[in-house]
Amino acid sequence: MFQLMITAGILLAYVSKGFDTGIISGASPLIESNFKLTVAETGFVTSAVLIGSAAGALGVGPLADRFGRKKLLILASLFFIAGVRVIFLFFPY
Repeated sequence: MFQLMITAGILLAYVSKGFDTGIISGASPLIESNFKLTVAETGFVTSAVLIGSAAGALGVGPLADRFGRKKLLILASLFFIAGVRVIFLFFPY
């Protein structure tokens, strides 16, 4: 049962990462046209997701040691859920 829970958690992490990638790639043309960005600037906005992931990975180790991995994972999941709700609030835009 434990291995099944670990596998399910890993799959959820992959799904959330894919969701982020899908959202930003679908929004890129709208971001480019609405903010009058060049292709290079739009590429930077798109890659900011990966830059944020790398920065977060570097900083989360000490926080996990201090507060625990489980608490941080729950907190990160709550932020992700809140972000998805904000996205759906602005869906017609």
